[in-house]
Amino acid sequence: MAGQGKTRESSDRKIMRAARILAAAEKILREGDGELEMGQVAEQAGVSVGLAYHYFGSKSGMLGAIIHAFYDRYNHVVNQYIDPDITWRVREKGG
Repeated sequence: MAGQGKTRESSDRKIMRAARILAAAEKILREGDGELEMGQVAEQAGVSVGLAYHYFGSKSGMLGAIIHAFYDRYNHVVNQYIDPDITWRVREKGG
Protein backbone atom coordinates (compact mmCIF):
# COMPACT_ATOMS: atom_id res chain seq x y z
CA MET A 1 0.00 0.00 0.00
CA ALA A 2 2.82 2.44 0.79
CA GLY A 3 4.21 1.98 -2.72
CA GLN A 4 0.96 3.15 -4.33
CA GLY A 5 1.39 6.72 -3.07
CA LYS A 6 4.89 6.89 -4.45
CA THR A 7 3.76 5.47 -7.81
CA ARG A 8 0.93 7.99 -8.02
CA GLU A 9 3.31 10.83 -7.16
CA SER A 10 5.73 9.64 -9.82
CA SER A 11 2.90 9.37 -12.36
CA ASP A 12 1.62 12.85 -11.48
CA ARG A 13 5.13 14.23 -11.83
CA LYS A 14 5.46 12.65 -15.29
CA ILE A 15 2.16 14.13 -16.39
CA MET A 16 3.18 17.57 -15.16
CA ARG A 17 6.58 17.29 -16.84
CA ALA A 18 4.99 16.30 -20.17
CA ALA A 19 2.52 19.18 -19.83
CA ARG A 20 5.40 21.60 -19.17
CA ILE A 21 7.22 20.38 -22.28
CA LEU A 22 4.06 20.69 -24.35
CA ALA A 23 3.36 24.20 -23.03
CA ALA A 24 6.92 25.23 -23.93
CA ALA A 25 6.44 23.90 -27.47
CA GLU A 26 3.14 25.76 -27.86
CA LYS A 27 4.76 28.98 -26.62
CA ILE A 28 7.64 28.65 -29.09
CA LEU A 29 5.22 28.08 -31.97
CA ARG A 30 3.05 31.06 -30.97
CA GLU A 31 5.91 33.47 -30.45
CA GLY A 32 8.09 32.29 -33.32
CA ASP A 33 7.59 31.92 -37.01
CA GLY A 34 6.10 28.45 -36.82
CA GLU A 35 9.39 26.62 -36.57
CA LEU A 36 10.02 24.22 -33.75
CA GLU A 37 13.22 22.54 -32.65
CA MET A 38 13.33 19.98 -29.86
CA GLY A 39 16.39 21.69 -28.35
CA GLN A 40 14.49 24.97 -28.01
CA VAL A 41 11.55 23.20 -26.44
CA ALA A 42 13.72 21.33 -23.96
CA GLU A 43 15.55 24.50 -22.97
CA GLN A 44 12.28 26.43 -22.53
CA ALA A 45 10.82 23.59 -20.42
CA GLY A 46 13.97 23.15 -18.36
CA VAL A 47 14.50 19.50 -19.32
CA SER A 48 16.97 17.57 -21.45
CA VAL A 49 16.40 17.07 -25.15
CA GLY A 50 16.38 13.33 -24.52
CA LEU A 51 13.49 13.70 -22.10
CA ALA A 52 11.47 15.67 -24.64
CA TYR A 53 12.06 12.86 -27.15
CA HIS A 54 11.18 10.30 -24.46
CA TYR A 55 7.74 11.83 -23.94
CA PHE A 56 6.86 12.64 -27.56
CA GLY A 57 9.08 10.37 -29.66
CA SER A 58 9.88 12.91 -32.36
CA LYS A 59 9.17 16.44 -33.47
CA SER A 60 6.16 15.22 -35.43
CA GLY A 61 4.94 13.41 -32.31
CA MET A 62 5.18 16.66 -30.39
CA LEU A 63 3.33 18.56 -33.12
CA GLY A 64 0.63 15.89 -33.06
CA ALA A 65 0.31 16.31 -29.29
CA ILE A 66 0.03 20.10 -29.72
CA ILE A 67 -2.74 19.68 -32.29
CA HIS A 68 -4.52 17.13 -30.11
CA ALA A 69 -4.32 19.45 -27.08
CA PHE A 70 -5.66 22.34 -29.15
CA TYR A 71 -8.70 20.36 -30.25
CA ASP A 72 -9.29 19.09 -26.71
CA ARG A 73 -9.46 22.70 -25.51
CA TYR A 74 -11.56 23.72 -28.51
CA ASN A 75 -14.06 20.91 -27.99
CA HIS A 76 -14.30 21.71 -24.30
CA VAL A 77 -15.27 25.31 -25.06
CA VAL A 78 -17.62 24.45 -27.93
CA ASN A 79 -19.36 21.62 -26.11
CA GLN A 80 -19.59 23.10 -22.63
CA TYR A 81 -23.31 23.82 -22.99
CA ILE A 82 -24.25 20.55 -24.68
CA ASP A 83 -26.04 17.98 -22.57
CA PRO A 84 -23.62 15.04 -22.38
CA ASP A 85 -26.51 12.60 -21.99
CA ILE A 86 -27.83 13.34 -25.49
CA THR A 87 -26.30 11.03 -28.08
CA TRP A 88 -24.47 12.46 -31.04
CA ARG A 89 -27.08 11.10 -33.48
CA VAL A 90 -29.98 12.78 -31.64
CA ARG A 91 -28.07 16.04 -31.19
CA GLU A 92 -27.08 16.28 -34.88
CA LYS A 93 -30.59 15.48 -36.14
CA GLY A 94 -31.93 18.22 -33.90
CA GLY A 95 -34.15 16.05 -31.76
